[in-house]
Amino acid sequence: MTPTLQTNTSANLAALNLAKANSVHGKSMAKLSSGSRLVETSDDSAGVAVYIRTGAAIRRQAATETNITNALSLMQTQAASLNAISKNLTRMSELTVLMQDVTKSTDDLDNYMAEMDQLRQEMGQHFEDKFNGIDLVYYQGTASPLTVYLDESGTQTMTLARSDFTANSGWGTLVGTTKPYAGTPGVTDTPANVIDETLWGSSSFQVLMQDLGTMMAVNGASQARLELSLAAVRSQKVDFEQAASRIADTDVAAETATLARSNILLQSGASMVSQANASANTLLKLIQG
Repeated sequence: MTPTLQTNTSANLAALNLAKANSVHGKSMAKLSSGSRLVETSDDSAGVAVYIRTGAAIRRQAATETNITNALSLMQTQAASLNAISKNLTRMSELTVLMQDVTKSTDDLDNYMAEMDQLRQEMGQHFEDKFNGIDLVYYQGTASPLTVYLDESGTQTMTLARSDFTANSGWGTLVGTTKPYAGTPGVTDTPANVIDETLWGSSSFQVLMQDLGTMMAVNGASQARLELSLAAVRSQKVDFEQAASRIADTDVAAETATLARSNILLQSGASMVSQANASANTLLKLIQG
């Protein structure tokens, strides 16, 4: 390279290389400090677009996971109500049989009836059970379906059944058809009426118990499906998070090596710029002779 006074080509080249090293060094520091390799859109324009879409999908899946979890909680609470009704019904059927014991006195039967009435009131309270204001059972009025979305796109759904106690009139006989569901007005609560097969008999209790068992089976099946759907959503969420990580996360080992290399180039570049700028002194000595 021909030495000249007007243009210091060596210094210009050294300065250009120093600027490149400084740019690489700055980006490496930004990537390591942020943990993301997509510091600027220009780093990977297509990757940024994919990352944005993937990030949105992850947020939707997180929301879907929350919704399914809440639906599962609702069904578990419903199961608790059904279990409580089952215990009351079981005890009432037991009392009905005990009242048929020929050795029981009138006072004994009245005592059984006192417990029977308390059980009817307790059962009636469970027909009013709610979860966040949502009726858990369908006893009076019209129950609208409860739809749960099982994926983040909203294309897969399932309907949650609210246990329907309207199909069998025996429930109304037990706890009444008007609030507070503590017994049917007009029904004479005597041991004779309770024992009567047409009103309270053991065969009626068996039918109601079968009815209740079906409701509990439906509840269990719904819980099983919700748990499977929840596991699937969580698995997909992890897969999406891994995909997003591959796109955007910094490879710390590789970036650290880049930072070390650019740091060395920065120091050597600065030294070369200094030496190139000093070359003019050599030319001046030549002119001075």
